[in-house]
Amino acid sequence: MLVLKKLEEITDKQDRLSFLFQNKAEIKQAKKDLGKNFATSYSVYSNGNISQSKALNVELENDEFYIVGNSVGFFDSHKDVSIRGSWDKTVSERGDRIPIIKDHRMSVDNLFAENLGTSIQEIDIRDLGFDKEGTTQVVGAKIKPIDPIMLEKYSSGLIKEHSVGLRYVQLDLAINDPEFDEEFKAWNQFAGQIINIDDAMQKGFFWAVKEQKLIEISAVVLGSNPYTPALKSLDKEPHKSTQKVEPTTINRLRILKGF
Repeated sequence: MLVLKKLEEITDKQDRLSFLFQNKAEIKQAKKDLGKNFATSYSVYSNGNISQSKALNVELENDEFYIVGNSVGFFDSHKDVSIRGSWDKTVSERGDRIPIIKDHRMSVDNLFAENLGTSIQEIDIRDLGFDKEGTTQVVGAKIKPIDPIMLEKYSSGLIKEHSVGLRYVQLDLAINDPEFDEEFKAWNQFAGQIINIDDAMQKGFFWAVKEQKLIEISAVVLGSNPYTPALKSLDKEPHKSTQKVEPTTINRLRILKGF
């Protein structure tokens, strides 16, 4: 998408905002046409091996996990912020048909787990690995790995992030500048929902995703939103291979590939 490449090449913040405003319709259509199923970011992330959540309303057996595909309210590497309710329609319509795959590779060989139910959960933000009080919505799935290698990776905590393949349905451009009337109104309407607001403030804009279509959920090494762990319910005994592992902090540099 040429317009997205041009946007990527603009280094001056004000020039970038002006370009976004002048080309909003074309950029929005390009995002809808392209969808999202890859990661681009610079990120510092902290998380343990298998997170535990007292708020998770899903019963899990020893070889089952709840994987977070997307957490609402985070400004991600695509400059998107999923808004509360944006996943409701797609989960109600096709939640039972969401494949669980590896690295967004849509093939039979990359199906590694049975999807026992896609759902939207209200989760403590800290359970996702971000140090802030409050809760947020996540869209995810209760899974049972059928691939023994992937089961061991989940059980030992090697799989720390997930990502969704999606298609945008409704999104608004939000710009933190009163010069852009409509976009500034969108900023004021949605900015209060952003959990990592400092990241959005630094860029000066974001895309408020009001509705999106879920295509698949992938286990990945790097997600566009890093706050997407595998969860176990707090009242469940964690897998024996994770009980001795203490949380660690992982600092990672990601290559910025695009907006």
